[in-house]
Amino acid sequence: MEEVLAQVAWAGEDAKAVARALVGWAAGHAGIGIKGGRGLTDRALTMYADPGRGKGVLSLYAAENGGGPMLELRIEQICSMPPYDRDEARTQLMDDFRALGILSLDAEDIPTATRPNIPLDQLTTGRLERLLALVDRCLA
Repeated sequence: MEEVLAQVAWAGEDAKAVARALVGWAAGHAGIGIKGGRGLTDRALTMYADPGRGKGVLSLYAAENGGGPMLELRIEQICSMPPYDRDEARTQLMDDFRALGILSLDAEDIPTATRPNIPLDQLTTGRLERLLALVDRCLA
């Protein structure tokens, strides 16, 4: 975990603060497991809901292949869990994601089969907290 946070830190204090807040959120949830990994160039942490089932809902990529640290929102995993596996609830959830004011989630149509990558600099000024509150609601 510390390797990922150290790699994120090169992007600046805001990115470091966002990453630490994200890890703190995950560590504070009994139902969230954190697993580390390493790609060819990036280190990553994935937060799993119900770790035994392998529902990775968020991944923090330290450098996203040189493009800066990113948070991957695994919408397809969230939408595979009740009640978001139903069309009406899924549609409302997508509207809620768009309403967060996060540029990467502001698309007219967020395909539920994708994994939008959100640069950490889009998660400042309370946006991370609002995103995590929405993820909390999804996992409840």
